[in-house]
Amino acid sequence: MWGSAKRAESGGGRRLVVLAESDDALRSLLIEVLELGGYRVLATADQGDPLEVLSTPHEGRHIEEGRESAVPAIIVQDVNRLGAAGLRALRESGEFLPTTPILVITGFPSHDVLSAAASFGRGAVLVKPFALGEFLALVDQLIRS
Repeated sequence: MWGSAKRAESGGGRRLVVLAESDDALRSLLIEVLELGGYRVLATADQGDPLEVLSTPHEGRHIEEGRESAVPAIIVQDVNRLGAAGLRALRESGEFLPTTPILVITGFPSHDVLSAAASFGRGAVLVKPFALGEFLALVDQLIRS
């Protein structure tokens, strides 16, 4: 349906996406889109530490730090207008996983958000509202590059 399931599964299994989105409805929708696109998703509402989800119980299992399957193919990070915690988490995610692309989604594309995202050189910013097909295509593109 979303055109990426085969790409996402090529190379030995479904790739992991870490999603940090504070809005419950949007988070649920993005999880569904990513799963339909062939990805595994670990999601959190906490913008302050999206990587925390890698070391906490999720859906009846515990993902251990250091396991290959626990290394995300991409981090999707919501940064809101009060984004000090989100910006800090963005920097920390970039330092902890220096080769993992980061897709910043925001409804408030301030200079600080755009600058922080650009400083990684391996991500992108998607401004809300956005089309779901555009979102999934950008996730696919960032993972492939």
